[in-house]
Amino acid sequence: MKQDIYFRNEIHKTPELQLITKSVQVDYKKPIYFSESINLKLYLLELSSASFQLQTQFLVNNIIKALVLTKLVTIIDNKIIKIPENFINKLNGIK
Repeated sequence: MKQDIYFRNEIHKTPELQLITKSVQVDYKKPIYFSESINLKLYLLELSSASFQLQTQFLVNNIIKALVLTKLVTIIDNKIIKIPENFINKLNGIK
């Protein structure tokens, strides 16, 4: 099932909020060729009070070619803050 996971509307509600990438880990499992059609699957792996971790799978013919782990932190005025409730609701929609 496809879901709208974009945070555009939530960003407009809190324009001073920033999502900062704390870390990214990429695991290349198999080559992906230019002619191949790639599907992406996004999963929420971890949700804490001020950060969350996403896993992105790159698939070709249902074979995982790469995995990306991304940890993001919510910040306002250079201070880490709790993730706003509207963001949590969006994140819970991609579990």
